[in-house]
Amino acid sequence: MQVKYMKTSIAAEEIMQLHVQIAPPLDIGRNDDGHLRVIPITGGYFQGELFNGKIIPGGADWNTEITQNYNHVHAVYCIQEDDGTILSIDNEGWIDFSSESIIRTVPRITTVGGKGKYDIFKTGVFVGALDASGADEGIIGITIYKLA
Repeated sequence: MQVKYMKTSIAAEEIMQLHVQIAPPLDIGRNDDGHLRVIPITGGYFQGELFNGKIIPGGADWNTEITQNYNHVHAVYCIQEDDGTILSIDNEGWIDFSSESIIRTVPRITTVGGKGKYDIFKTGVFVGALDASGADEGIIGITIYKLA
């Protein structure tokens, strides 16, 4: 018996762009998973149609080099909306330096007490595209999309 699947397409809506300031990485060293570097997040800002504010210093990206061209990234940090609402972001993904310079991630965004426009983060699937081309200058660009 042949099973027929409904063909679907995926669209994405841009939610916000983040301009993350980073400090030089702390070289932790080799572990069972690869070579670990912790990249401190020191500030920045974000903007979008509904969201605008600042990136709160104190987060970090736990970046593990698995091979020369393949890294696992896992950043955890907070951002604060212009209205004072704080959002927590847990953003994890992979980068393959041999194929492209943009990192693909899956951000999980949560807030306590935020209502209205923040309800968007309670449902759906979000993806991130990170541009590390400014890392030497201390800036990482992140665009967060909601899949439709």
